[in-house]
Amino acid sequence: MSIKNLNLEIAQFAMKSVLDSVKEMESCVDGENKREKGKVGKPKEDVKKDTKKNSPYKSLIKKIPVMVQKNGLINTLVFLFSKQKGKEYKLALNHFINWSIINPKTKDMESFKKIKLEEDQFGEDQFEKDKYKEYIKAVYGLSSKEYRILTGEMINLFVWLKRFADGVIEGDD
Repeated sequence: MSIKNLNLEIAQFAMKSVLDSVKEMESCVDGENKREKGKVGKPKEDVKKDTKKNSPYKSLIKKIPVMVQKNGLINTLVFLFSKQKGKEYKLALNHFINWSIINPKTKDMESFKKIKLEEDQFGEDQFEKDKYKEYIKAVYGLSSKEYRILTGEMINLFVWLKRFADGVIEGDD
């Protein structure tokens, strides 16, 4: 696969991920408004404006490439795992996992072939935690060459995510 095609694939994945994440964050805010007021909540336009102006997702996505460069990939993943009660942290972890599995440079790495990503008898929350733990263990099990490749690919992905988040989500973060 050529570099041009790979960059196009990363860009397409990043754009889809940002749009899906914005929808998910909006539905989260909309649900919180309904619970707080006990009514329908704010009109849809107001919810979108609030979410786009104060998006913790956007600020997190903008920080991740620097976090990976300064702290390392595994430390960044463990940090996100420890903060996974926030929706934006789960979304970021899912970006890491999904791109590792789809990316032509990383999908054939032996550690990622062992990851079980099927929901089992546990509930959804337990499945999510187990999925994240499995992924972190898989990254930990990579050779140093594979780890460097994965780190570069993840920085590249989050640079694209940052670009699209800047374009799609309003605000001055």
